[in-house]
Amino acid sequence: MGELVAEPEDNSNNTENTENGDNNGNNGEKGEPVADADVGVNMGEQVNDAIVTAKKDSQGAWYLYVTPTYSVYPINTDMITFSGETRATAQFVVTDVREGRTYVKLVAVDAIETKALNLTDDPSFGGDRLDVVDDWRTMVEDGYLSVRFSTYWGKNAKYHDLRLFRLAGDDPYAVIIRQDSGGDAVNYKGDALVAFTLDGLPSTGGESVTLTLYYDSLDGGRKTKEFAFKN
Repeated sequence: MGELVAEPEDNSNNTENTENGDNNGNNGEKGEPVADADVGVNMGEQVNDAIVTAKKDSQGAWYLYVTPTYSVYPINTDMITFSGETRATAQFVVTDVREGRTYVKLVAVDAIETKALNLTDDPSFGGDRLDVVDDWRTMVEDGYLSVRFSTYWGKNAKYHDLRLFRLAGDDPYAVIIRQDSGGDAVNYKGDALVAFTLDGLPSTGGESVTLTLYYDSLDGGRKTKEFAFKN
């Protein structure tokens, strides 16, 4: 049950993000458990590669926020080895729906390293370039920014420290992701996941605004990706 940021994926055939795009999230609003929703998941069907928020409800029971209209309660919570709310990847099988809850058996659940947003920028941090991968895993959802990123790794990969900073300037919803690769070797390019809370950004008053993510790309240019966001 390791943090995925330290376990790069082989990405030899991946398409890198090179321009602005839309996300597939829900504008970033925090979610509560939602039970009955037609999301096309049948009893006994296995859901693979979901990105969720693992959290506890008001009674202290673990549940997985999957989408704004779909939450599930795992019956084998012993597989959840982390202690607090975090973004995670999950695979599960729907086992029952009763009393307004959907119950699932976890096949796998792995924490994504989830960090706080730094409200003051630090341009001196890191300096190692990366690409933000333009796929469904890169999203703003449930008060989090989840990022699939591509960078260079050594054969015995070192820990890569990624941080999100709010940029100084007139746009309060402009952020930048910075990387310190810890002196890792440059042997191959691969992908990993990291997530950030968006707590601390100004209230949008319930209206949707544009959150702009900046990053210094592998080809040397500064690029952006835009997301719909409200809190």
